[in-house]
Amino acid sequence: MIIIRSFDVNKPGTSIDDLQGGVVGGSIIEGVLQIGMNVEIRPGHLYKDTDGQIRCRPIKSKIVSLKAE
Repeated sequence: MIIIRSFDVNKPGTSIDDLQGGVVGGSIIEGVLQIGMNVEIRPGHLYKDTDGQIRCRPIKSKIVSLKAE
C-alpha cells in the first residue's frame, strides 16, 4: 500500500486512557487488507541513535476498520 496521507483523530488534550488510533489513506497496489490483520508501516519513525546514525523504527498496528470511497 502506498500511503498518501495520515492523520490523528485525537483532539489536543485527550487523556491517555481515551486515545484512539490514527488514520491512513492511500492506494493498495498489491495484496489484500482484512480487519484484524497485523500490519507494519515502513520506514515508520526515523530517529538518530546514540552514534548519530539515522535509524528507522517500523510502526506496528492492527486493522480495526476499513472504508473505501
